[in-house]
Amino acid sequence: MADIPDPHKQPILHSPWDEPTSHYSSKSGEFSYTEGRRPSAPSEAHLDGIATRISQTDAPYSTINKIRNYIDSWRSKGYVGTPAKALLIRWRDCAENQEGEQQPYFCQREVVETVMWLLRSRGIRL
Repeated sequence: MADIPDPHKQPILHSPWDEPTSHYSSKSGEFSYTEGRRPSAPSEAHLDGIATRISQTDAPYSTINKIRNYIDSWRSKGYVGTPAKALLIRWRDCAENQEGEQQPYFCQREVVETVMWLLRSRGIRL
């Protein structure tokens, strides 16, 4: 079994270029290491010791998590159905190409993938 990282000694678990595969969960101020990507969920802000929930409904978060699953599947199948397939694969696979372009962070690629997937799901071709 691999060593479980200590959130105080290793607060950052992943490279910004890679999809997250684990996260720290926090309950009552205690952190625990959790396998898998952190699901989108309502969050709390702690102001002067008072916890305030940012969102009062879970509906948008379940939709976000479903879309993430669709995008993951689309990505793993090689971006079927988009003429921008070569660009998306290039961004995913290159650390730095000969023109000096830096690979986008995972979150940046995921936003572009999501917009493309949403447009494609509505029948809008790019």
